[in-house]
Amino acid sequence: MSWDMSSLLAKAFILIALASVIGGAFCLLLSSHSALKIRRHLYNYVAIGALVGFFASGLYFFVQIGAINQSGLSGMLDRTMISILAQSGLGYASLIRVIAFFMIVIFFVFKTRFSKSEALNFGGFSILFFSIAMLLLVYSFSLIGHVTELQFLAGVAVGLHILAVSLWVGSLYPLWYLCKLEKVERLQQIMRRFGELAMVFVGLLILSGVFLLTQLLEAPIELISTSYGLTLLFKLTGVVALLSLGAINKLRLVPGLTHAKGVIHLQNSIALEIALAFVVLMITAYLTTLVGLGHSG
Repeated sequence: MSWDMSSLLAKAFILIALASVIGGAFCLLLSSHSALKIRRHLYNYVAIGALVGFFASGLYFFVQIGAINQSGLSGMLDRTMISILAQSGLGYASLIRVIAFFMIVIFFVFKTRFSKSEALNFGGFSILFFSIAMLLLVYSFSLIGHVTELQFLAGVAVGLHILAVSLWVGSLYPLWYLCKLEKVERLQQIMRRFGELAMVFVGLLILSGVFLLTQLLEAPIELISTSYGLTLLFKLTGVVALLSLGAINKLRLVPGLTHAKGVIHLQNSIALEIALAFVVLMITAYLTTLVGLGHSG
């Protein structure tokens, strides 16, 4: 496997892990009155996502070292290069991610294995602890990549954009799972609440995304005249498709959750959203790992 492919996969796993952690925690809040079996499954979803993120973050750092040395697997362990990159934006970002993901793994494993509460509540201290880890993860994305060359507001926009995407995309699997096990009445309540809150973070996603476009591209023509712009255009197409499916779910399928067929239709629609979201995340990983600004098509 080439270093480029290794970098791409490691970054993709980081993005998937981040979405799982943030979206999963969000759905834990939405399903506070769900059965213990459902909540335990969501806790495991977050913990597994954090564990994947922990290993992927470390792997991504060492893969970059290997890519620089171009001397096989042994090149990943070059002490001199490790020392140099550890003091760079990549090193700081990787360290922050490893620490934050590890914090979440330990917390959620402890919560599911040793908590005396049968309800597995997610509130108070849990929210505070998780919020700190989440902010660390989001902040790490402002330390590397194209945004480091831009103004402070661009870094804030990246953080908000990543947070909004993670809330949305990471919630899809838990919502699909809830369609399988949750009672119809409670499922409808959860979906309606999610739809209301989704309007906030989807709006945030769009506003931050548009602002970043104005910062990263010097002119609209770059969307079709550069490799970066074309890749970004593919991503935007995927996002528009996701927004369209989300609108259909909110306006047509959720109101139809009055019988078993309605639940099946919603579950199938969410499954399609998951597939599209995976494609968008892979394009994002490619965009932020292998494609540089200003590359001609």
